[in-house]
Amino acid sequence: MIIYENTKAGFSDDVLKGIIEKKINAAVFKKMGRRTRENEIRSWINSFTSRTVAGRNQRCLIRNRMPSA
Repeated sequence: MIIYENTKAGFSDDVLKGIIEKKINAAVFKKMGRRTRENEIRSWINSFTSRTVAGRNQRCLIRNRMPSA
């Protein structure tokens, strides 16, 4: 399931503006009907802010794997 989709430039802007975690969290709730734990949100922030995204015309997708039953 795709949770977030944007261009790399849009993704970089969302990270730099500090709104990426809000967008992903809102999408998780909308698509999966659940809230995200605080430690998972911190993990996203730490992961995204430590990366440099190169290329302006490529797409960025964040997928969520459903837990196996």
